[in-house]
Amino acid sequence: MRKQEIEQFINQFINPSLSSHGGWIHLHKFDEETCDIQIEFGGGCQGCAGARMTMKAGVETALKENFPYINNIEDITNHDEGSNPFY
Repeated sequence: MRKQEIEQFINQFINPSLSSHGGWIHLHKFDEETCDIQIEFGGGCQGCAGARMTMKAGVETALKENFPYINNIEDITNHDEGSNPFY
């Protein structure tokens, strides 16, 4: 249930903002025991020079404010493979 709630939040509140740069994030994994998550950036966010700042100041902040049980958030994106980064 928790994974679906996080995915729904990402799709409703985070991805619409990222779409203005042609990007999105995907919840790759949610560990029920540790409450750690892994996300992947895609589209214009994959390889973008601003992805790290987006992760810390935007994605991580929003997720932890709305889901305080989340412990660690890891970006598992291979940013070297981005084909059309925004920046």
